[in-house]
Amino acid sequence: MILPNVLKCNSKCVLFSVLMIFNQLAFAVTRGLLIDVDNLKVTKPLMAATIAGEALSGWKSNTVTVANSPGISNTLYLNLSAMSNAVGSYSEEGKNYMVFDIKDDSGVSSGVGFILRVSSYLCLFGGCWGSNGDIAVGNTELEISPTKDFDFAQVIYSVKLIATGAEIKSSYSVPDWQIGVLSFWGTQSANRVVVMRGFNINYTKTGCVASAYPSSINMGVVSVAQLTNSRSVAALLPVTVSLKCDSGIGVYASMTDLSDPGNSKENLTLIPSTNTAKGVAVRFLDENQNAISYGPPSAFVGSLNQWKVKSSSDPNEVSFKLYPQYVMTGTASDVTPGDANAMASITFAYE
Repeated sequence: MILPNVLKCNSKCVLFSVLMIFNQLAFAVTRGLLIDVDNLKVTKPLMAATIAGEALSGWKSNTVTVANSPGISNTLYLNLSAMSNAVGSYSEEGKNYMVFDIKDDSGVSSGVGFILRVSSYLCLFGGCWGSNGDIAVGNTELEISPTKDFDFAQVIYSVKLIATGAEIKSSYSVPDWQIGVLSFWGTQSANRVVVMRGFNINYTKTGCVASAYPSSINMGVVSVAQLTNSRSVAALLPVTVSLKCDSGIGVYASMTDLSDPGNSKENLTLIPSTNTAKGVAVRFLDENQNAISYGPPSAFVGSLNQWKVKSSSDPNEVSFKLYPQYVMTGTASDVTPGDANAMASITFAYE
């Protein structure tokens, strides 16, 4: 039985600088939650649709205190008017998010979208009780707390910027934009708008060009006995990834499981087929023979499971090797022969 493994290496290189500053406001029906975003700088050798779904920033959070009338039972809801601008999805650590496009007043896409997660603590003046956990926003109406009597609530908003794949112009100004409404529903009603403040996006054409050889690896014929005796079987040749970069930039890399972009473990997810092998997985080792853990496609330094490729003072042309192998995921009795295909991509971030 031939158990092929396929690696697809997509060159994705983005440099950015993003900072979100949230204004914490005491609750009032007439005042809104303002989300301030610093100017965004995108640096990339080529603009292509392959950047769709890349994270351009990390999570930025703000805790907002929302007051309630004593002895009143209410439920907190978030209604996203931005839902009509949904342009795709994003997965991270097992959670799926809707990506909302950021457009100007004429409806032109900025090429940048956002995802949102919300959690809350309900509080009495004597203290607060447990959070309902981080909720990935993907519905028009999202209940973010149960119906209870409470004096005030602490609502935590976390925002991340995502590339939509649309062209990012050399210079672009995003206006203020109401993205939703936070509401009390119950015996007392109140609304509070959620506004993302305007910011500027600038794109500079520079970065690295990447290539991988081989980009498709055939592992050959691997018997069950061979795998169970050694617990892992390596490919005959490693994958060599080469970079040609502009001067003075540091480069970081991360790998993404294309069958499950939210996978943050060491084993890739096998592509389903009519005869998928069981009890076996594909993984990659780095040059120190350590297993690589996967993460979302992120174009910012500091992303999950990212590693450093070169510093800004290193030569502009560098390369590194990845070592694919099959590995048992359980006991020998769990291994069933069949197809074991997997795909991964590599994303590069600059500093």
